Amino acid sequence: MLASHSVFENEQRELDSFYRAIVQRIEAARTLAGKQEIMRILYDHFFSQAFPRMSERLGIVFTPVEVVDFIIRSADDAIRTAFG
Repeated sequence: MLASHSVFENEQRELDSFYRAIVQRIEAARTLAGKQEIMRILYDHFFSQAFPRMSERLGIVFTPVEVVDFIIRSADDAIRTAFG
């Protein structure tokens, strides 16, 4: 079986410690803003490392919740104004 190969076991061990470190960091964050900042950093680093060309070409970024809320409220206001 391919998944039992030692190369995969080594990779899994490295990822397990990475995941544990991330979980600890998220659990240590006491505010929603702190947790969102951790997610933004992870998201940015993941895409920049895993898909550098795609990230550069598409401009993949993490959008903060506050920005998404503003966009949604603005679109809702525009639709209500235009269509009642």
